[in-house]
Amino acid sequence: MVAEVQTKSVKSSTLKEYNKQYQDLLAFLISTLIAGEITATENYCRLVALLDDTDEKMEAVHQAYAESKHVRNLVKLAKRLNLPVVEKIVEPEWFTIRKHFDAALAKKNLAVCYIIQDVMIEILAITTYLGLAGIGKTTTVDGETARVSESILNDELEHFEIGISRLKQLLQQDSDEVHDALIWAHHRVMPEILTVVREGCTSLCGELGVVCGTFNAGDMGFESGLAAKEIVRRYIEALERIGFDQKIVNSLVSGLSDYQPTQESVPVKVKTSGCC
Repeated sequence: MVAEVQTKSVKSSTLKEYNKQYQDLLAFLISTLIAGEITATENYCRLVALLDDTDEKMEAVHQAYAESKHVRNLVKLAKRLNLPVVEKIVEPEWFTIRKHFDAALAKKNLAVCYIIQDVMIEILAITTYLGLAGIGKTTTVDGETARVSESILNDELEHFEIGISRLKQLLQQDSDEVHDALIWAHHRVMPEILTVVREGCTSLCGELGVVCGTFNAGDMGFESGLAAKEIVRRYIEALERIGFDQKIVNSLVSGLSDYQPTQESVPVKVKTSGCC
């Protein structure tokens, strides 16, 4: 993944070459990413109190600092492009995600915290930044947005890999507890993650002064259904890399909105209480 990002060439096109639909879409995506980066900054900051190891504390602080820089860089990007931008969380999905993360913090459940932040939120960020960097199926990206997105993407990929390592270690220590954490987080947070990427929106479009559904995202390679499927694909791959039981993974993902499994999922009985 990192090699793929490093070998990409940034386009030289400017925002002036694109129509208002693209500019509205870009304002929406940048504002959505800012909300995610604010959430990530706060999550990593609050994780520090749960960590006993000094090096782990420093690592979380460094991640929080990096995420806060992403907010600043996204705001600067929007201003350079003369785009409206919302510098706060307004969408209800982010508040719901924060509520569930807070519940995990209150129970001192590191596994749930890592699953929500290092897997679910990071995958949403990675998928969006890949699109804005012009990597993959995206067909229309201005050069300035591609450059900034590619730079931020490298940080997000690093944080994602740290999360994979964290969860592998926790899974080895207590498989049952971490599987329970996955089930609890999955049912509460993944539907919110997928809702964030849909073209329809609630309060954010009103804040931006744009009309929901007029972005023409499909022509630009940002079709929301494809983005949701890509998030689910990366999510499944991450859970497999960590080492979660395949039957449990199949059972969980088969119920996700906008996801059609390519093979029959195996129903299993799982413990769903006692996590948070």
